[in-house]
Amino acid sequence: YVVGLSCEETAPDGIEWDDMLFLARLIPRVCHNVNRVCYIFGPLVHHPITDITPTHLTSNVIATLRQADHLANQVLASNFSMEAISQMPVVLIPVHFDRDAATRAPSCQRSVVLRPFCSSDF
Repeated sequence: YVVGLSCEETAPDGIEWDDMLFLARLIPRVCHNVNRVCYIFGPLVHHPITDITPTHLTSNVIATLRQADHLANQVLASNFSMEAISQMPVVLIPVHFDRDAATRAPSCQRSVVLRPFCSSDF
């Protein structure tokens, strides 16, 4: 399972990253079914995820993923951060965040996951 952390602060400079790191290390130790802890950028998420967006490998889904990958790499390059990480897989997941289940609206959006990591192996 994955745990998503969010907060009311939307500007990256205002986020308490040390607290997030502490929680990211603590949660998998306490909740043994959890093997990933992610930060959810944007406004505070109020509602739990109850279903996923039906997704098939279509040309539109592939185009969305390519666009997200291109944008992520542009941001890295414009901030002179390309050399700071080894790789950064960009993943599209079928999760529509902060959708009130009481509205009974179907899940229809996807989310982008960035997974940068540093390694001396390459």
